[in-house]
Amino acid sequence: FIGIDPGGSGAFSLVYKREIDVRDWVSLDDAVNVLETWLMLYPVHSAAIEEVHARVYLKRGANGKVTAQSQKGSSNFKFGMNFGMWQGALKALGVPYELVPPSVWMGSYNLRKKISKSDKPALDLARVQYPGADLKFQKHHDRAESLLIAAWLRDKHTLKLP
Repeated sequence: FIGIDPGGSGAFSLVYKREIDVRDWVSLDDAVNVLETWLMLYPVHSAAIEEVHARVYLKRGANGKVTAQSQKGSSNFKFGMNFGMWQGALKALGVPYELVPPSVWMGSYNLRKKISKSDKPALDLARVQYPGADLKFQKHHDRAESLLIAAWLRDKHTLKLP
């Protein structure tokens, strides 16, 4: 099972039995190469991409004109680009995928939303559940989230098996 956090920096992970592999998003070419390798080595069942909606609000200018404003501008654009590239790569490689809102996978672990920029509840949990994973630094929070998404997907499908 593959979990993908397509955020601005982003990461992706594979969970297969006791095997785990966590990777940072570097480029589309790098991601496709890793996915192709995983597909050769493991019977990949499916993938889950975290579905996060960009926040947009309306703002009335001094001239009275109403325009849509994004809260994070370029980071929302980068997220959208990564999100689309992941969908295209998985489709091209024949990997079935689903979109999962953070509230669903985080809710399954009883994780709360971050209360500050330095708060990383997913990183703390992933370090406990997967002590062998390369999650040494605070910057690895995307890796942790992708790993937990992959584990959530595995658990979801494992519970459906007879």
